[in-house]
Amino acid sequence: MPVELVTLQTLFRKLERLSRLGIPPLDEVVSSRTGGLPVPRFAGKTIHSSYDPLEEARRFVDGFLRQNDLRPGDPVAVLGNGFGYVAEALLDSGFRPVVFEPLPSLLVGMTEHRDAGRFLERVPCFLIDDPADLYRAGPHKAQLAAVKATLVLPYVSWLFPSFAESFRNKCAAIESARSASCKVSVVSPIYGGAVEIARYAGAGLEANGMTVDFVDASPFGAVVPALRAFHAARDRKGRVFDAGIASFLAWASAQVEARIDAFDPAIVVVLPDAPVGEAQMRAFRDKGRRVVTWFVEDRHLLRRWESEAASFDLFFPIQKGDFPQELAMAGQGHQHYLPLAADDKVFSPAPLAGSALAEFGSPISFMGAAYHNRLRFFQALAGRPFKIWGNGWPSEGPLAPHVRGGGRRVNAAETARIFNGTDVNINLHSSVSHEGVNPFGDFVNPRTFEIAACSAFQLVDHRSLLPGLFEPGFEVECFSGQPEFLALLDASLSDPASCAEMAARARARVLREHTYPQRMRELLEAVFEHCPPEAGRRIPTAREIASERDDPSWKAIFRGLDGDALVDFESLHRHVMRGDPGHPLTKDETMILMLGELRHGGR
Repeated sequence: MPVELVTLQTLFRKLERLSRLGIPPLDEVVSSRTGGLPVPRFAGKTIHSSYDPLEEARRFVDGFLRQNDLRPGDPVAVLGNGFGYVAEALLDSGFRPVVFEPLPSLLVGMTEHRDAGRFLERVPCFLIDDPADLYRAGPHKAQLAAVKATLVLPYVSWLFPSFAESFRNKCAAIESARSASCKVSVVSPIYGGAVEIARYAGAGLEANGMTVDFVDASPFGAVVPALRAFHAARDRKGRVFDAGIASFLAWASAQVEARIDAFDPAIVVVLPDAPVGEAQMRAFRDKGRRVVTWFVEDRHLLRRWESEAASFDLFFPIQKGDFPQELAMAGQGHQHYLPLAADDKVFSPAPLAGSALAEFGSPISFMGAAYHNRLRFFQALAGRPFKIWGNGWPSEGPLAPHVRGGGRRVNAAETARIFNGTDVNINLHSSVSHEGVNPFGDFVNPRTFEIAACSAFQLVDHRSLLPGLFEPGFEVECFSGQPEFLALLDASLSDPASCAEMAARARARVLREHTYPQRMRELLEAVFEHCPPEAGRRIPTAREIASERDDPSWKAIFRGLDGDALVDFESLHRHVMRGDPGHPLTKDETMILMLGELRHGGR
């Protein structure tokens, strides 16, 4: 679940959702012996003093302030809120509390026994299920950036022993990632939809100040069908083809390794099916690079992770459940859930007209490949105003008249037009073993985010991880089977105004939390916690390099450069090369030019 800001405007909807989730209730709420104030009990423990919670809070805050060098007005993170007495004591002392509450039951109880509305007017209050969610985009990030100290209520340490330490570690990683920049190589697969995801990830890293080399391995993908066709006539068992592919992938991996060595990044991000073997990953790590993977495929279908997981410094899955335990059994103890996202520059609202509307517009559309469950599920739409886009669809049968684009793969720009030109976009996640909706489906596909980014309406099959990304019934409409789907489809087609309002809320959610720059910021923060890049591989600013030596001639080299500009050797060499030709070279400038000549081979 994301870190959720609770406000007066969202309080009651959040309370309703929490009640549906079946959160554990408080044991009871007793009255304090002094003042008769409400004091909650949970798991057999009293959250505040049952004698005088106000005096206890004042003393607790006084002790905290004596241990921390704070000034009135400084923001303070408060882990745990209980019924708000400590946060109010901080307010009374002139400080600005920012509350992170891990126990939703206490928020529910506070609304029943205290004036929660007045409290929320004065104190930013976030619900947090897991400290790892601090890396997710949201309004808490700006609050954390300003926090000067962290106060932990005792009940948090009792009930969640590692919560405070994990919270502090992640705050430190967020700060480290915010102020750092380095080189990052992103290696795409040789084929498939994840090639575009890799491209979006590279752009997202650049948006976060990284210097990125996008290693597009997709041209290698043309070799696979060519080899298969070449050996088809004489290789019925496929053994020659398999040996040929193994040799080709070893060669392609060597090419990728050479390119990455030339770029010399601090971090290498590998997508599934990228031509990077275990030998290359070991070599990268031996050279001090951090090697991570964003595993954007279904772990049940693509099983290479079982043999490769231990080779990475950090593993980013799009699935949860028992996957962390399976990764641990495969030798990978560091993982961070990282869902997919949308590129809001490609996928944005763009109403269609004229020939574009005629070609791509439709009351009902689906864009995607022809998996078994989709072939079965969509037969109920035969004869309706329904367009199908994507590859693998049959040229005969009840769905054939609905297929558009010749059954070819649709590019991203065309996909955005389809979403924008459709009244109801169907989003049925693929399955090779179900007749319709996969009842065990967990991860959320890129289409969910991209349709939402277009401010287009969608009907999406239920996924266990979807509620943590979009609110069903408020931002997206969900179905669990075909009867429910057909009823929702007819209702949606008859109420376009409500659909437009829901789609607008979904787009707002994407822009707040689900863009690739936000995802890559999360990736970097997790890297800086679990496997921070070597200090020497981080790209410093001109100001940082200039301050390394108290030498006027050294500092003079950096004149004309923005102090916050990131400076590696190549940019410094170019800066010296562009210097005033009438200005005599200093010893340092001469050394930089000589090193440049050696590095570039006298070019």
